[in-house]
Amino acid sequence: MTHIHGSIVIERSVEAVFAYALDQRHEPSYNPAMRECVKETDGSIGVGTVFRSVMDTRGGPLHMTSELTAIEPPHLLASRTTMSGSDIAGTLTFTPEGDTQHTRMTWDWQVHTAGWMRLAAPLVWLLGHRMERRIWTGLKERVEAI
Repeated sequence: MTHIHGSIVIERSVEAVFAYALDQRHEPSYNPAMRECVKETDGSIGVGTVFRSVMDTRGGPLHMTSELTAIEPPHLLASRTTMSGSDIAGTLTFTPEGDTQHTRMTWDWQVHTAGWMRLAAPLVWLLGHRMERRIWTGLKERVEAI
């Protein structure tokens, strides 16, 4: 198991950041590796909502399924993501930073690898930290521009 965590301060309210992050269909707008994200379940977004995504990787397209497992607006989103070779479970938390127009968003993921991917755990940790920082910096730039 690999633990990937970090945080970033975004110059928008907790409510605004939470609302944008809640709808994973926004991710292609701030994650350049994500080709598409589709909401698979009917109705409004809530616990149990499933998203299917495709990421472009050096090895070809990577298909992922994410399910929202807990939602506590506007402070917590929990999810579980399944893809070839690994499962990721964890949370995004949103807390006011300084004044009400700044949010500290923290990510905390547990990555469970299977098969040969277990041998790559140190590489998963290193690349995962870099990738998460890049993704959430993209979200920061996107939300701050709105």
